[in-house]
Amino acid sequence: MGISTNQVDFLLDDLWHWLAQMETHIHELENAMLKAGRVGLNAASEESYMVGDCLLKKLVYSKQQLQRRIVSVARENCADSSDEGREIEEARFGRVDANGALDAFLDRLRVLVAETGECVSFLRVITADKENDGSARKHEAPTLEFRAGTWVKTFQGHVLEDPVSKRMTDFGRLKQDFDKQSANILVLERERNKISVELSRLQKKMKYCKCK
Repeated sequence: MGISTNQVDFLLDDLWHWLAQMETHIHELENAMLKAGRVGLNAASEESYMVGDCLLKKLVYSKQQLQRRIVSVARENCADSSDEGREIEEARFGRVDANGALDAFLDRLRVLVAETGECVSFLRVITADKENDGSARKHEAPTLEFRAGTWVKTFQGHVLEDPVSKRMTDFGRLKQDFDKQSANILVLERERNKISVELSRLQKKMKYCKCK
């Protein structure tokens, strides 16, 4: 029984979809590596960066292989314009995936994409932690100003506490609440990033688990 041109079109559409995915993952990994490099790497995070560099090379190479396969499928199976409606013979279509070569190639791409997603998550966690730490260090601290013969604790020109009673002003209490909430947000952000990485790991295990 022959293989219709529609079936080949579906195959080509799938391969083009894979190519678009490869482009996206290359961009995301490059972007994550660039941001991680900007904030600086320590000994622990440098390993993830090196893994990312290795994965990036594999992605680029796999993208080139995929492009060649798309061309091969199109040349071997697409009908000429002179006989556009003719069905493609099964023997010709069989050459597209001889011995399951195409399926094996796509399986390798799935593993590569999963590993890339995990690496991107790690790099994003590293970057977020570094940026959060940097923001905390750059956070403007209260200052002492000499006003009316006494030192007054201020923040951006606003008095934080009464210089005599040493009690917090309304602005001082608001500032204290804001600082506490900001610290809580940083903690939650770190936890969210860690959970994101763990979910990525679990999704990878579930996707490739052969248990029934």
